[in-house]
Amino acid sequence: MMCKTFSALLGVFMLVGLPASAVASDIWTLYQSGNCPQCDLRGVGLYGALLWRVDLHGADLSRAELDQADLYRANLISAKLVDAELYQANLSEADLTQADLTGAELSGARLTRADLTDAVLLGAALRSAQLDGAILRGADLRGADLSESNLRGADLTDARLDGADLTATDLTGADLTGVDISKVDLEGAIRGALTE
Repeated sequence: MMCKTFSALLGVFMLVGLPASAVASDIWTLYQSGNCPQCDLRGVGLYGALLWRVDLHGADLSRAELDQADLYRANLISAKLVDAELYQANLSEADLTQADLTGAELSGARLTRADLTDAVLLGAALRSAQLDGAILRGADLRGADLSESNLRGADLTDARLDGADLTATDLTGADLTGVDISKVDLEGAIRGALTE
């Protein structure tokens, strides 16, 4: 699978003509080892790639195309995913502690039991995302669209949700300790046994 992914990457780079040789060498590192911590992978096209348990901590994946990629249990600690495309990606049990996902497209993504402690998700699109059991302690979700998402049992302790859209979101059993929900759109949200 990795060989197909790498061949697809080479095709994308030949078409787009990405100039940075550092990016090409980092992609080669990812292909050879299956890991690439601290790498420069800005704008890389990894649509549908199988990247289970990949180590990309501290990597720059800004504007990366990761739609439908499988990043199950990936190490994305402190990774930069600004404006990344992660539509319907699988990030279940991934570690995104202190990751920057500002403006990222995560609609329909699976983030079940993912760790997003202190992550930045300013203006991120998480419509219909699966965040059940996710850890979002101290996460910055200001202006994020979480409409119709599943946050059952999620830990949102001290998260910042100002201006976030939680319309029709399932918050059953979610922990909102320390969260000011007065500035959150909760229209039609399922609140269940909400802890505030």
